[in-house]
Amino acid sequence: MKSAHLFQKTRLSLAFWYCLSMEFILAIGSFSTYKLIEHIQSQATEQKLYALLGTVHDAVEPLLEESGTLPSAQTMLLFPGLCLGDTDCKASDNSIALNRHTLGVFQQEGYYVKFIDRAGHSIARINKPPSNHELNDTKSLIQISTSQGNYLQASVQLKTLKGTVWGYAQVGKSLNEQEQFLQQFRWSTLSGLFSSFFIISVIGWILAGRSIQPIQESYDQMEKFTADAAHELQTPLTVLQSALEDSYDVTTLEDLKPNLELIDRQAFRLSYLVKDLLLISRLEKQQRKTYWTDICLNDVVQDLVEEFASIAFDQNLDFTDDIPNEPKLIIQGDNQQIYQLISNIIRNAIRYTPEGGSIKIKLARGLHTPNLAKITIRDTGIGIAKSDQAKIFDRFYRVNSDRARSSGGTGLGLAIVKAIVKNHRGKISVISNVGEGSQFMITLPLKAIR
Repeated sequence: MKSAHLFQKTRLSLAFWYCLSMEFILAIGSFSTYKLIEHIQSQATEQKLYALLGTVHDAVEPLLEESGTLPSAQTMLLFPGLCLGDTDCKASDNSIALNRHTLGVFQQEGYYVKFIDRAGHSIARINKPPSNHELNDTKSLIQISTSQGNYLQASVQLKTLKGTVWGYAQVGKSLNEQEQFLQQFRWSTLSGLFSSFFIISVIGWILAGRSIQPIQESYDQMEKFTADAAHELQTPLTVLQSALEDSYDVTTLEDLKPNLELIDRQAFRLSYLVKDLLLISRLEKQQRKTYWTDICLNDVVQDLVEEFASIAFDQNLDFTDDIPNEPKLIIQGDNQQIYQLISNIIRNAIRYTPEGGSIKIKLARGLHTPNLAKITIRDTGIGIAKSDQAKIFDRFYRVNSDRARSSGGTGLGLAIVKAIVKNHRGKISVISNVGEGSQFMITLPLKAIR
């Protein structure tokens, strides 16, 4: 329960930090996009104001003869809707077509043009400028804040034909439309961030669960392995303790001998169990392949057949093989591990095949996979139930616990087999039926065929 709570807490923490990170990235991206749009709109407005200001300057300045006076007739033709002074007036229809096209933009809502003298008094205007206008006597921009909103205004100095200062031309534009667009963008972005928070939270929870699953599985395996190892060690240790306690009451060496033999057997069992545990731990760590050499499977399998032939004969088993002399099937690996891999399966076949049964070992190159060597070990033993076949390669798993213990098994044999096969980039499979026997098939990649 504690481990489950720990993993649940870890998953929640991972999901939280994932959600926080993604929201931070989205927020930074949204803010950058907002600032970029704001900058682009500002640049576009500035460029347009400067272009219009230049047009006004080039159109009006050649007409200026005296300071503070504007030739109204000619200017009215250039600027539709021009009003003299601060009086309200309607747009004039007396304008030439070309100038309507180039200067008619001032008729658009939000734009204004104002001509002022050197003292700042209004001489003429197009559209109504902000009430608290500001004068700028350089070719730069200023932003004006009023109760009607914000404006961007550019000013330029005008000179008469004689070169004296006439006054100033000011071109401005209301920023209300631009600010409304940016405000809508801000609200849309905030709404999107809040909506994405819930979506990212769900995705983060799912991804955190998937990422932590292998760790949880490894932890569960470690817990199971620790419990199984403790259980396996407990039995011989209990027997040893009992034998030692009984030895205190023995008075003669002859009576002590059975206890010493029992202690010797249990000590050997402990030693064998610890050796297997260390081996499987080393294999599962996938240590570097420093000791790998070329191995001829023909020779290894043939040696094992000769080694186990006498044991099979003593148990009245029909022990046969099908090992070709040619071609030589060469793999690269650890010779001792390959030897233990095959011998563990042969030993199990002999152990679980009743008297009068048969065992056959076959070595061949893959028929459809010539780059693989295939080792098949078939017996007519007790067989393995379908429900147990997926578990027989687990550590300490026994199909028949009582029989395995009585025959000296530790429950690590097939786990070691699986680890060795995996370490050599191979595969192992089993086909078995209860009462009919089992067939183990091992495939290993060949280094070369000669």
